[in-house]
Amino acid sequence: MRILIAEDERDQREALTDFLVSMGNCVVAVEDGEAAARELESGNYDLAIMDVRLRGRDGLSVLKELRRRNSNTPVILMSTFITEADFRKHSENGANASLSKPYCIDELFATMTKAVRA
Repeated sequence: MRILIAEDERDQREALTDFLVSMGNCVVAVEDGEAAARELESGNYDLAIMDVRLRGRDGLSVLKELRRRNSNTPVILMSTFITEADFRKHSENGANASLSKPYCIDELFATMTKAVRA
């Protein structure tokens, strides 16, 4: 799969990239919302995994733009301390799934599988 990761924390971005590449995926990793928006506009991705709180533009606004353009790229939004209201807001704005940080690898893999099949 070709996966976009948008995560502003370098250690988390690199760990997630390393894990996904080790599984045989092609990964592009960016650190801010503007770069994520550019990549999603110009690239052909099977999945995007984005932090909600990105520098520049937040992940939710990038998702909203993506859905306004009628893109059906599956998107997982991640954030620390996600509430039920956050899960609802993410879903209402087109997220295929949400993931609360910190997460375990098994949870990430299950969420990825669910998002791609949706």
